[in-house]
Amino acid sequence: MGGVRDPYILAQFDSWLAQLDDNIKTRIRNTVGERAYEIVTRVCGRDGVMSALEPQRGSVGGHEAFILWHVISESQELSRTIATSLSHLAVHNPIPKWHGLISGVAFPYSPPEIDRGPVYEFHLNHVLVPDSPTALFRTEYEEV
Repeated sequence: MGGVRDPYILAQFDSWLAQLDDNIKTRIRNTVGERAYEIVTRVCGRDGVMSALEPQRGSVGGHEAFILWHVISESQELSRTIATSLSHLAVHNPIPKWHGLISGVAFPYSPPEIDRGPVYEFHLNHVLVPDSPTALFRTEYEEV
């Protein structure tokens, strides 16, 4: 998990995250080979609840963002290896306005990787197709 306050990163946040994703895939392929893993990136402060269903997508609101990366693989050791690479690459993921190795992510813990143990997968056994992304949420407007 880490925080970003750099206005240059926030102005191009989606492309910065995509570049980081490409860099980590290349690093993992070159270091551990073609192994099965998943990295889930959650950006708090933007689409944190509804993700792709968010009707007001497109920008990071405010002057900072908090990113939480979940690394899931066949073993804790592989997940830690991937997370360690990810944290290093995130800190130094370049943008055109920078020169040299400038840190772009601040981590609240050192080391930034936290082992969480086994991950369980849950399945829903029913399907619901709403008329709109917000149809399942009761909304009441009250004039004050």
